[in-house]
Amino acid sequence: MKGLERALIVVGIAGTLIAKGAFAAELEEVIVTAQKRAQSMQDVPISLNAVTGESIRNKGMQNMEDLAVGVPNLNISDSPGVNYIVIRGLGSGAGTISFEQSVGMYVDGIYAGRAALFQAPFLDIERVEVLRGAQGVLFGKNSIAGAVSVITARPSDTFEAEVSGRYEFEDEGFEVSGFASGPLSDGLYGRIVLKSSESGPYVDNEFIDDAYPVDEADVMRGTLVWDASDATSVMFKAETSRYEEEGTTYQISHRDYATPLPPFPGSILVSTLLSGMEAGGEDFKLNSKSFLNEMNTLKQDASNYTLEVSHALGEFELTYLGGYSKYTRKEFKDMDFSAPEFLKWRNKEVYEQTSHELRITSPLTGKLNYVAGLFYFDRELKLPETPLDLNAPIIASSHALGYREETESWSAFAQGTWSFSDTLRATLGVRYSSEDKDARASHAIYEYESSSRLLENPLALSILQEQFGSVNYQNEASRHESDLDPTFNLQWDFSDAAMLYFTWAKASKAGGFNSSDRTGSNFEYEDESAENLEIGLKSDLLEGVARVNLAVFYTEFSDLQVSSFNGSSFEVGNAAQATSQGFELELTYLLGERWTLGANAAHLDATYDQFESACPPNPNQWRGSCAVNDGVFQDMSGESLEFAPEWSGNIFADFQVPIGDNLVLSARVDAVYQDEIHVHSNLDEHLVQDPFWKYNMRVAVASADERWLIAVSGLNLGDEKTMNFGGQSLGLPGVYFSNYESPRRIELSVSYRFGK
Repeated sequence: MKGLERALIVVGIAGTLIAKGAFAAELEEVIVTAQKRAQSMQDVPISLNAVTGESIRNKGMQNMEDLAVGVPNLNISDSPGVNYIVIRGLGSGAGTISFEQSVGMYVDGIYAGRAALFQAPFLDIERVEVLRGAQGVLFGKNSIAGAVSVITARPSDTFEAEVSGRYEFEDEGFEVSGFASGPLSDGLYGRIVLKSSESGPYVDNEFIDDAYPVDEADVMRGTLVWDASDATSVMFKAETSRYEEEGTTYQISHRDYATPLPPFPGSILVSTLLSGMEAGGEDFKLNSKSFLNEMNTLKQDASNYTLEVSHALGEFELTYLGGYSKYTRKEFKDMDFSAPEFLKWRNKEVYEQTSHELRITSPLTGKLNYVAGLFYFDRELKLPETPLDLNAPIIASSHALGYREETESWSAFAQGTWSFSDTLRATLGVRYSSEDKDARASHAIYEYESSSRLLENPLALSILQEQFGSVNYQNEASRHESDLDPTFNLQWDFSDAAMLYFTWAKASKAGGFNSSDRTGSNFEYEDESAENLEIGLKSDLLEGVARVNLAVFYTEFSDLQVSSFNGSSFEVGNAAQATSQGFELELTYLLGERWTLGANAAHLDATYDQFESACPPNPNQWRGSCAVNDGVFQDMSGESLEFAPEWSGNIFADFQVPIGDNLVLSARVDAVYQDEIHVHSNLDEHLVQDPFWKYNMRVAVASADERWLIAVSGLNLGDEKTMNFGGQSLGLPGVYFSNYESPRRIELSVSYRFGK
């Protein structure tokens, strides 16, 4: 914390200097659509971070995980099978592919029902909006902890084009992209974007003499805007992407040598595997070395289509928004992350969704303004006979998991704001949702590499049952649920450039089914809900050269959906209650015409109120109720949630100066801080990421007319070795795996723009 305190003192001193200076510039106004209409970010009464496309490029962000580094109280990690998104310490646990997030993801207003729809790197982004807190009315179910909204660039009304490239020196990754945009005929505008990228490897595997991961992505997007009449505008967007990955950032990261072996005959299996790890050279450390015996692979093809029709009815606007998305994803993973031949997973995932939204938006004139609409969503997820192979002495077997889920939901929503005066407004909103979900699942244990003969070895079946909980089963179930989610907001403009607001909001998230269940008894979990109280300040001070935004929040979760790995399988269920409270502070200052200084800071206290969780598989980590209950369960009441740092934030300085009449030199330095976090819900002390600072810098030279640019960026300059997810290795108490985050990156970027 001392480093963060010093950083905030520096920002405070800078603010004092600003107050004494003279200015000829103002902070940029960022326009957002967080409330389904275009507004200045400073006029939106919620805790909101908007990251512009220019900022994304300047910081070298390539994916959603990079975005999370600079946004306080947002954590996005790569857990096995699915990205794991957490806001204010709240999000659904990882481990089962069928889990829906508690943080809603949206692209151009279309709900992305699967995190894999975001697998393609950032491409031609106008901005990303991160909304914290329950967003039940305007964004709907599955946005109870917040929402992340990605807005892509639209066609321009004059011709412009750009080609750009990026090369990473440390690992030799590269990217080539380009776009062309402008009028095609009277009233018709188009934009086409292409991108091809390859990340360089930063993990060395001496066991198979190779380095990884290597990610390749090709993305193409086309957008058309047609002004059909003075009152009607039509936008159509089509995007297709191919993503391939070789290798993995997961590795064995720690071993507790004092962990006792399980009882016979499981002890034979564990001893054999540990000996194989040591013989393969395993160092049991989080670093740039790995010892997998086989290369992991992932291939995904995805397509997304969006149609938006806007029609002016006088001063009102009627909008239809339709979307269709699908992808096919194939994976092979060495799931033991080690040298021995033990655990292999082959997964095929097929997903398809369709959504329709019709809404009407009133003008902002008059005492009352509102937005109201109807929403329909249909999706299908298929996991056809996913084989999980355990190839080890005694228990060589294949586990065929099949899963299919169909979901249909609809909702109606309305939100209105009444202006009591020019400075005082109240907002009331409500959303009614109804959802039906059907699922079918099966699990069968076969002889290894055989799909026709069920395993009959009594000793093997005994180990699989006792140590891994695996049984043969077939499950079929249906769910129906409906929810009413209201919100109330009060806003007071106590000056021309400052607003106080109060918000109370309720939101809900659907229940569902566990696609990873191998036990036959942990198949269904219930819906969850959240209530959020928030008091905030939005202010632009000193005639627009200083900005102070503050949000203080208190959120209660009921029936919080959780997933925890107990060493043999993922246990899915509902925690009774959890509470998240704290604040987020944003400070930005213009120091003359050349310097911009700023800081974001967040404090978080996120704990379980009532929850009985699985104990760590390692008995050396049993505390309190775990020891009393002989490792059956632990009382987590009062314990911290995973991915919930007490403190997080960043500080930055931007500098820009002309060089002669034709060049502009710009530079940016920033430092990102994150306090200690648990990366697993069982709070095992070996699964803790220590506090860290990460430092980034960018220096660029550009033409004064913004025609061309050359930049050098350094990311994670201190080469901090960090993880953002981890767990207990399957069937190996005392052995842990982690997801190793990207080390230092040094990049050269160039771009050249035509037209505008």
